Amino acid sequence: MSANGIRPMGVMLATLLIQLSTPVFAQTECLEFRDPEVMLSTTDRWRVFVAERDVNRILDWIVGVTPPPKVVRREVVQQTRCLLNALSHSDVPLTEVPQVYSGRRSFTRQQSIWMRKYNFSGGAFDRISETARNLCGDGLPAESARWQPHMASHRQCWLGEGGVGRSLDSNQRQRETLQATAMPGLSRHHWATDIDILDPYLNPASWENAGPYVGAYRWLRQHAGSHGFVQPYRHSQVNPWFIRIEEGWHWSYYPVASVLQAFARQHPQALAKRLAELWGDNESYSFVRDGIGVTAVLAKD
Repeated sequence: MSANGIRPMGVMLATLLIQLSTPVFAQTECLEFRDPEVMLSTTDRWRVFVAERDVNRILDWIVGVTPPPKVVRREVVQQTRCLLNALSHSDVPLTEVPQVYSGRRSFTRQQSIWMRKYNFSGGAFDRISETARNLCGDGLPAESARWQPHMASHRQCWLGEGGVGRSLDSNQRQRETLQATAMPGLSRHHWATDIDILDPYLNPASWENAGPYVGAYRWLRQHAGSHGFVQPYRHSQVNPWFIRIEEGWHWSYYPVASVLQAFARQHPQALAKRLAELWGDNESYSFVRDGIGVTAVLAKD
């Protein structure tokens, strides 16, 4: 405070920046889903909402080329605040205020995430599968749990750099990436119903054993449902084509997400046609586009 009782401009700006950067979980009108009838009626409300709209507009929402309706985002944001506010006031020990690290993503944003991994750049990601370990053998040290694009041995396995030993082909690289990242157009994050919370690094090990988010994960499994959220990727999901790892950080607002998932399954050919237009002949989508097909992903996701 200055001598004349007015705060210096620098202090005022610093205070404003702190206020803008700090997550605020104001009390809002929270929907409670402890009664199954509330979940059914809310889901039915969104089913009617989707059914009354043009099929192509819903498909463009699902594949991430157009933003979701504002009423969807408003309800999901409200319920997300209610969920994180409840977690922050629980007896779970937290090192920081719980927050969302990733919410709605456009097709273009998801494409950049997919291509970064496919082209093997940036930071560590996902988890090395047993298939990759068996293929590359000693090229992948046992202590390496995640893919590390900066490591020469990992680059040899992923890209074949160095010309020594075996490496993954394009389809195998896609299957590794599919463990925790959907292809653009097939991500639930397009819908504005899904959130990644607490863990900025999305590290599976942090949610297991003595990891820092084990307590929060236990609380979420017990209480997220009362706010309308479910965990879409719980336990390692094995199917004939790839393994989907458990994502303790990923939660989905069921009343809207379940309706969109059902819509996509009811319109597989229209969805496949829209994705073919978006994907073109890009090699990095060949595993789904030319191999197992969109309907197979919809059936298993």
